[in-house]
Amino acid sequence: MFRYFNDISIRGKLTFIVAVAVAALTIAVLIGVWASSWREVRNDVRDELLVARKAFVINEGEHLHEHVLEALTVAEDDDLPGFLSHRDTKAACAWLSRVLAGKGTPVNPEDSFDLTGILLPTGDALGVAVRGAPTCDARELKWRFPLLSHKDLAPEVTNWESDNQQLFELIEAPIHDIQDRPIGTFVLGFNVSDSLARHIKEHTGQDNLVWHQEGKESHLLGASDPSLRNLLTPAVENWRTGNEVAAGGYAILDASVEDRADLVYNPEGLHIALVQSVDAKFEPFRRLEYLLASMALLTLILGWVLGALLARPIATPLVDLARAAENVARDQLETADSLLQSHPERLIHAKDEIGVLGRSFRDMVQGLRERLAMVPFVSEATLSDIRRKDGAGNVRTSLAILFADVRQFSKFSETRDPEEVISLLNEVLSIEAEIIKKHQGDIDKYVGDAVIAWFHGNDRSVRAVRAADEMINALSARFGGRPGTTIGVGIHAGEVVIGSIGSKARKDYTAIGSVVNMAARFCSNASVGQILVSKAVRVELSNEVKVKPLPPLFLKGFSDPVAVFEVSLAKAAGV
Repeated sequence: MFRYFNDISIRGKLTFIVAVAVAALTIAVLIGVWASSWREVRNDVRDELLVARKAFVINEGEHLHEHVLEALTVAEDDDLPGFLSHRDTKAACAWLSRVLAGKGTPVNPEDSFDLTGILLPTGDALGVAVRGAPTCDARELKWRFPLLSHKDLAPEVTNWESDNQQLFELIEAPIHDIQDRPIGTFVLGFNVSDSLARHIKEHTGQDNLVWHQEGKESHLLGASDPSLRNLLTPAVENWRTGNEVAAGGYAILDASVEDRADLVYNPEGLHIALVQSVDAKFEPFRRLEYLLASMALLTLILGWVLGALLARPIATPLVDLARAAENVARDQLETADSLLQSHPERLIHAKDEIGVLGRSFRDMVQGLRERLAMVPFVSEATLSDIRRKDGAGNVRTSLAILFADVRQFSKFSETRDPEEVISLLNEVLSIEAEIIKKHQGDIDKYVGDAVIAWFHGNDRSVRAVRAADEMINALSARFGGRPGTTIGVGIHAGEVVIGSIGSKARKDYTAIGSVVNMAARFCSNASVGQILVSKAVRVELSNEVKVKPLPPLFLKGFSDPVAVFEVSLAKAAGV
């Protein structure tokens, strides 16, 4: 990934970085808003459920107390002792039918009942009326109801499951005779189903679930909203009493019903839980999230555009510098300088890092231009020494040294204008330089009107002689022997020391030693068009060159006479 990123242009990198930074900041804001809103919604829902549970306990307790009072009032009806004493099932069933319908009773119930009954002291039913079924059905008369634990005290509330799998919440009140002795029990019952859940919602305004817990098994009995059944059945099956549960986008809080003013107990195993939709509560925040997400997308686009705009003033001068560097690598310094001058206010005059880089690059180009201009004044050997990476110092080696000097040049220059003298000398030296290079020689330096050259290799002397002969012939053909164009040549071969000679401020890469001095002395003694060589050169020439011995020379700096030979290629074999 980083490799691909490195391949992207500077402008692309800057644009990407700015866009990513803006996007990351926006995403962080979105996450912060989502986390904060979700926490607030959860807290609000929990607080609302706690408040609703408190109101539910109070309201339902009072409501249940009203039913208890109603059951007590009904249980005091004057007809009941007669029904029980005479075991008059028919009269009891007719009376229970009227009570179930809410008519002919001393107190009209606030809510309709689902079951009414009169029980004998043994718990057997004298009469039972169930909503939606025939009054005192033979099967229902066989039902066994729970007995009051304290028959002579306040009524009790319990739950009971019939043999047809219906669960009822029962309010049982004692029936007394004239002597205030308990002779039976009056029962009011509410079917625990969706109707009870809707009844609770009607009184509390809160969605709820009602289920029966028997051991580890849970049986959902009712829900205020049918859609909650499928959503929250798993939560009911995994319920742990007293816990607050979140499931299916809903928060669930257990609620119990008690009225301490009476012997009223929350029915065993019966659970009523209040339900609040977290998703519905979160809906305003979700709309805010959508808005923020849209803004994030717009911000990303804006960040990309902004990145491109910000990248341009940074990337453009860097691109120009890169193009200038490519031109420098191709020795196109003028093109590179033109690129630097294309945006001088950004590349040269700016005070930031790009300006520093541009000015440094400009100075580098200027320095390269100056150094390239100096290359013609430096020998190839010097350049080779500069290019060497091994850092070697002075080196002892064997070379053929050639000196070529214009004859009577001082006399010629005395009667000529300096411009004419320099122009002619440059033309002469140019011809000599081309011929030396042609024969694989290396020009060490120019000393006035003289040229000094080196030749390496086994055939060095042969190539040196051929170069000297060709220079003489070429100058003669070009200038016809006019003054200032004729030369004499001296050649000697042997060991020399080559290296950098001079001070730290100014050095020259050259060869020194007696071999160089002798070649210079031979050149001084050579006449126009003459090539003088040493014995060492004569040995290396063998029979390839015509050699004419000359009288030994007494040379300055040498105590003994030095053998000297004149060579010519005019009649050389194979030439």
